[in-house]
Amino acid sequence: ITGEPGPSVASELPLDILKERYAKGEITKEEFERMKKDLSAE
Repeated sequence: ITGEPGPSVASELPLDILKERYAKGEITKEEFERMKKDLSAE
């Protein structure tokens, strides 16, 4: 959550959001891999 207004976040794909969070260091590599696997399973 960056606090920036606008619809840009809502239009992003979940995987893009996941990659962004990983790039920012908000999640670990293990969390990234697990969440990516969960997303691809849907």
